[in-house]
Amino acid sequence: SLRISTINFAQIPRAIKNGGHIPNGYAGFNWENAYYMFEDFVKARQLKGFTNAFVNSRQYVAYNGRGDSMSFSLCDQSKTFGLHSFEAISIYHEDFKLSVAAYRVDVLFDTKFVMLTTAKATTFEMDWEQIDKVVFKPERNLETLKPETFALTCLNLLL
Repeated sequence: SLRISTINFAQIPRAIKNGGHIPNGYAGFNWENAYYMFEDFVKARQLKGFTNAFVNSRQYVAYNGRGDSMSFSLCDQSKTFGLHSFEAISIYHEDFKLSVAAYRVDVLFDTKFVMLTTAKATTFEMDWEQIDKVVFKPERNLETLKPETFALTCLNLLL
């Protein structure tokens, strides 16, 4: 039977206090354009956009570098996982549209679109099973010069 396993971006090996790349192998996944950030760093630097990501005693978030796509895929390509849900927040843009695509052996399984806000992190249920990769792709927002940055506060996986 599948059980829900939550990735909250704690216990990143050799994490440094001002953040960095999430290393491949963390939680059994390879991570592309995925960075981590600590709450203490955000408070010290007064990074306003990130402040609202740290609620419910969360101390770590993941975010997409430069506002580009972020993905994670299983290190063991013979296995699959499920994405039950995830929690995300927009850093700069209101009504931020995020495309979330699931793949199985490089074949697109499903795509859903979600709307993020800067006010608080929102949980989105995906209920995908037997996938091996997820790609988060921000829709371009040409109204400001800010990057299309979003933060993930947790991923709830079915393993």
